[in-house]
Order: sequence, then structure tokens, then C-alpha cells
Amino acid sequence: MCVVDVTGAAAVRPRSIDFASDATISQLHWRGWGQTRTVGAGMVQTRGCSPSCAGGATARLAGAIVLAGMKTCGGRRYYAGARVRLPSVAAGRQPVSFIKAPC
Repeated sequence: MCVVDVTGAAAVRPRSIDFASDATISQLHWRGWGQTRTVGAGMVQTRGCSPSCAGGATARLAGAIVLAGMKTCGGRRYYAGARVRLPSVAAGRQPVSFIKAPC
């Protein structure tokens, strides 16, 4: 089972994942890898957009990434999507993940 990040890098149980052009989750520790749903806990680094996205500060927060759904592409299984959750951030302000299977 693999995951492909937004840069196109494929990995098995990665220690970090770029899930958006300006956001990474690193120091990952996985539970349930290879199952239909797996959770990686780690540190999320993202850029804020205040006062602007170019001038925003970088934030580091504890969080998790949930990989779910399976697709088979070229005989290899991939997680089809992801959600990132930051417990310290309100529900409507959670980061967006752009992870998807390569097919």
C-alpha cells in the first residue's frame, strides 16, 4: 500500500507527506497501515495567510492525517484520499489535503 503526495512522490509509511503546496505533516507515526483506513500522527507545518499568503507566518501544530479509500493502479494499491485534522483548530478552518491515487 502506497500514498502519493502533492509532489508526486510515492511512499510506504512515509515519515512526512506534503499534502498541499504550502503544508507538510512530518514526524509521522502510523496506526493501521495497509488497512482501508490508516492514521498518521505528527507535526503539521503550514503557512498562514494573514496579512497575505506571501507574508503569512509559518505555523507548527500537532495533528493527524487520515488516509482512506483504496485504488489499484498498475497492479499497485494506493490510498485514494486524505484528511488532515488539527485538534487545536476549529472545524471550519481545517487544512485541505490534495492527496489522491495516481489513477
